[in-house]
Parts: sequence; structure tokens; C-alpha cells
Amino acid sequence: MRRLRRAMSTMRERLHILDARAPGDATQTVIARLGRLEASTLASWGTMSAGGMVCHLTDTFRIMYGERSLTLADTLHTRRGIRRSVVKWIALYVPVRWPHGLKTLSQVDQDRDGTTPGDFESDRDELVGFIERVAGGDLPSDLEHPYLGRLSAWEWRRWAYVHVDHHARQFRL
Repeated sequence: MRRLRRAMSTMRERLHILDARAPGDATQTVIARLGRLEASTLASWGTMSAGGMVCHLTDTFRIMYGERSLTLADTLHTRRGIRRSVVKWIALYVPVRWPHGLKTLSQVDQDRDGTTPGDFESDRDELVGFIERVAGGDLPSDLEHPYLGRLSAWEWRRWAYVHVDHHARQFRL
């Protein structure tokens, strides 16, 4: 068991996260990538607009902080038990890119119940504020991720990085 903990610790040190106080912090790199995004930038896959992607990411942070709630239908679609554990481990600990085209929750889908894009610059500034909030250590302590379940502080930071990175790649950033 001690070996496993040591191996996990070493693996964590090699993975990018949003943590302004830690080695491997990717906060400024992520913010710079988002700074290159323009309202007219087209996605290389999927149907999101650049503004839709910004609002989608912002909505996920709002849910993370309890500022936006999930519908009962969304919570019924979450994974439980061993499957959830496997998905969580792959999503956060295996350094592979997330697959394209996964169906998202209605509350963060701009074509359904998510926030409609407004002024692109203001929307992007709000997203950057959430990214800086995560990196600064202000993390939820009592909320569960709808698909991944209970997350440690490190896992919330890792999830935030991987999710933003996934959509930045969608727009070739």
C-alpha cells in the first residue's frame, strides 16, 4: 500500500493542475491560451461556438462552487460505484486526452439550459476569474462532482485543468 501511495504521489507531480502554489501549475498557461480565443474562432470538433465554450466552462465552475444547481434529471445521469471510480481514475490520473462528443449535463449545455453567451470579453473575464479562484485555493469542500463523485482539493484542481484543456484543444488553443 505504501508503494502505491508513493507511485500516486509521483504521478501527481507530473500532471498539470491549477494551483498557483505548486510545481506543475498551469494556471497562467491556460489563461494565456484562453486569451488567444476570439468570438469568431471555430471549433475543430463539436457544435460549440467560442462564446458557448466559455459559458459552458463557466457554468461548470458555477456548479462546482454551488452557484448553479443541477436538475434532478441531471443528477440521475451520474455514475455510481465502481464505474464512477474507474471513470474518475482515468479522467484525472491517466494522461490521455478526453474523447470528443461526450454528452454533457443540460445545465452546462448552451443549447439546452446552460447560460447563453453574452458579451464575449465579459464572459471570458468571468471564466478567468473562476480559474484564478481554483488556482488560489478557494475550493468546494462539501460538493460532489456530478460524474466523478467526491474529489480532493488536488482532484478538483486537476479536473479544472483537464476540462479547460479539453475545450481549449477543441478550439486549437
